[in-house]
Amino acid sequence: MLNREVDETKLAVTKSFFDIESDIFGLSTVEADEGQAPINAISFVIPYSPLGVEYDHPKVFTFLLRNHVRYKEQEFFEKNLDMFIEECHEEFDEKYNKPEFIIKVFDNELDLLKMTFGVLHKFKPDFILIWNMAYDVPAIMKRLQVLGEDPRSYFCHPDFNTPYIKYNYDRIYKNDFKNKNESFDCTSYSTWCDQMLQYAGVRKAKSDYGGNNLDNIAKIELDAEKRRYSKKTVNVIN
Repeated sequence: MLNREVDETKLAVTKSFFDIESDIFGLSTVEADEGQAPINAISFVIPYSPLGVEYDHPKVFTFLLRNHVRYKEQEFFEKNLDMFIEECHEEFDEKYNKPEFIIKVFDNELDLLKMTFGVLHKFKPDFILIWNMAYDVPAIMKRLQVLGEDPRSYFCHPDFNTPYIKYNYDRIYKNDFKNKNESFDCTSYSTWCDQMLQYAGVRKAKSDYGGNNLDNIAKIELDAEKRRYSKKTVNVIN
């Protein structure tokens, strides 16, 4: 950089934010831990550079697994996707630079997963950040194995000849999030990171901020919180 002309505006680090949901309805804790719960929703944000170099606006992908037999509300949701996306624009455009919302519904769970990693491999974000990565990454790995797939063929970018993945658990500081150090090794252009552990590590020298749940942190940092369910009979399970 000192000896050659370098356009510094093209050196921005790109960060993607990633989250999954698993359908644990009707399963025991053991069955869910063994990978028996289908992954029925994946959301991730493909980054944009504030300088406008990468993309003018963030792309928000949401991939969903269709099951109209169990969840009849899905049919109404699919028929009114345009209305839902319009509500998202009204709520988030001003705060987050007019995101582009891409929502797709799949009949097959493997198709959902293939599309997810296909998009991530296409955009190659420098970092993929997950709040509590210890759940999402192992859950995807176990689920792929249950479905008879090799997780390496999904997580690893096809450009690499020797696919390798390994989740490194911290058995010493298992519940001490401020000192816990876990990582995920993967032959990829992207580095997978646990944003929750990063936040806890940065804040450990400061005053206690309460729980590490995302709702609490979002309230502290963004003055935002998760939506509240309006019906008493509805919860995160059903």
